[in-house]
Amino acid sequence: MSNEKPEFPIKVTWHEDAEHEFFKNEIDAACTLEWFDSRDKDAAVSVVDNQGKPVTLVVEQLEVKHCHLD
Repeated sequence: MSNEKPEFPIKVTWHEDAEHEFFKNEIDAACTLEWFDSRDKDAAVSVVDNQGKPVTLVVEQLEVKHCHLD
């Protein structure tokens, strides 16, 4: 993992229903996702930045704890 910041917007893809959500910044992601961890293998989700690079995104209680390129 790196500490390099992703290029927004970031895209979250829910594999179960193939839906996409786009977030223009960290605040937008935190307010929408509330509790989220892209590292959770059971979640069946992928997160990429505007360049298609994989992103680690963790939100806890409306606060972004991690948002960086993998």
